[in-house]
Amino acid sequence: MNTIIEKVNFLQKVELFADFPTEQLSYLAAIAEIESYEKGEAMFAIGDRSDLLFMVISGKVEMHRNGKVMRVFGKNAAVGVLGFFDREPRLFDAVCQNPCDLLVIAADDFFDLLEDKVHITVHLLRYFVTQLRELYTEYHPEKLE
Repeated sequence: MNTIIEKVNFLQKVELFADFPTEQLSYLAAIAEIESYEKGEAMFAIGDRSDLLFMVISGKVEMHRNGKVMRVFGKNAAVGVLGFFDREPRLFDAVCQNPCDLLVIAADDFFDLLEDKVHITVHLLRYFVTQLRELYTEYHPEKLE
């Protein structure tokens, strides 16, 4: 997955970016890099700077807190989303359960891109509002009747 087209095809499968037009994904693909991690290798730890967004091309990533596995992310998942967008320190340890290939976007590059490409911002807002709406519906169904 070395070309922009291959990266765009992959990004279309990541829920966070699934509704983005191809042109907008090409800008993201241009700033994304592929990184490989070994089994047991940490991607980040609690308290680290949240300056990278990871998307799983292959492998599985475990999110740990206080020695407990909180969540496992597999193929096409975005990892580290909350910290990436709010720029707060990491809340979990992220460790590769097996060898992982990841598509990685640096926050500085991403936010520079947003300044020039407002359409990307619009799509992200829609995504996050949809996520909030789903959470609200799940936890407060009685208020929708």
